[in-house]
Amino acid sequence: FKCIEYGTKWLSDTPDEKSKYPESSLNRIYTYALLERKSDGQRIMVINTHFDHESGVAREKQAVALMRYVNTITDYPVVLTGDFNCGASSKAYSNIVSSGMLTNSSTIAGNVITKGPTYTDYGTSNSTIDFVFVTHKKILVESYRVCNEKINGNYPSDHHPVLIEYTIY
Repeated sequence: FKCIEYGTKWLSDTPDEKSKYPESSLNRIYTYALLERKSDGQRIMVINTHFDHESGVAREKQAVALMRYVNTITDYPVVLTGDFNCGASSKAYSNIVSSGMLTNSSTIAGNVITKGPTYTDYGTSNSTIDFVFVTHKKILVESYRVCNEKINGNYPSDHHPVLIEYTIY
């Protein structure tokens, strides 16, 4: 891939300057990269984020701010990844999927290899708060997997990675 454009924006009402919502415990961001596949020129927008860990109201607002940006991307498929610090029943999650533009990859994968908690806090939690959302009208998710293996008897992180394989069409 060749990186065409990249940047970082703040999850706030002023995304182009260091800022946060009053309800957010910390400044939170999203980072994006527009990539072009060298073999055929196909482009894809990849975005990663990390929502607030304390305030549900902040997460709701952060999701709206993020989707303001995502909804401007109409020429390319989008893959949105991150630690959203909320589950699928939350308002923040609903704010992401309600536009119909993005879909949780685990719900449309042709092959779900493993599904389950993504946040373990080294064995003291079992929440699913990490997601990979895709533009389902432009991306075929072939497989979905939560990489929950232990290494030498321990989890390598407090979060399990989420791995998808997909095809752009």
